[in-house]
Amino acid sequence: MGLGIYGFGSRRPKKGYGAALIRVAKSDAKRLIKFSGGASCAPPIEFQTGADARMETTNANKIALAVLGTLLGTMALGIFSNAVFAPNKALKPGYELPGAPEAAAAPAAAPAAEEPLAALLAKADPAKGQADTKPCQACHSFDKGGVAKVGPPLYGVVGRPVASIAGFAYSDGMKAVGGDWTYDKINTLIAKPSAFVKGTKMSFPGESDAHKRADILAYLQTLSESPVPFPK
Repeated sequence: MGLGIYGFGSRRPKKGYGAALIRVAKSDAKRLIKFSGGASCAPPIEFQTGADARMETTNANKIALAVLGTLLGTMALGIFSNAVFAPNKALKPGYELPGAPEAAAAPAAAPAAEEPLAALLAKADPAKGQADTKPCQACHSFDKGGVAKVGPPLYGVVGRPVASIAGFAYSDGMKAVGGDWTYDKINTLIAKPSAFVKGTKMSFPGESDAHKRADILAYLQTLSESPVPFPK
């Protein structure tokens, strides 16, 4: 057996054998190129194994988690920065701002001068005065010959001496008034008894309306057999 170029004891191939091998190699190469599509050596999806699919899913999850983590980190960093570098707000201004100057209070209007008693009596109405004395009738008698009640009788009071009803217990302040009951004295008394007579026993608070007081005085003028004329 001789040593040939095809190995020990090998036989020379038959004529045409080499050409057949080349055709087979070319056919296999074409199939491989067609299989890969000419772009990549990776097998198509339908030929991928389960491990390849899991790897792609894992990679997608990693990318999604990385994006979400970046967003959360950015938000946390913003909140932290605002908390650290937020300016302190003053609870109140550092100094009082000048306000508008207050307008000077308008002077109080002077009380209207009261009309003179003579003028009020000249137009007074005795009938109205009688109606105005109803609260007084609980303590005083306005009848002729009337007796004392809580207060002395008032028939004929105009022109009568002050504190002159016998047996009535006048207060020391009333006794100290002295003189006769004039229209001016009675007007001052019924305006505010406590101011006219110190320590008075009268519970009547007073009548502030000058016109009503004039009407009462006109009514008292009628309670006399010899009425006292009004002052001029």
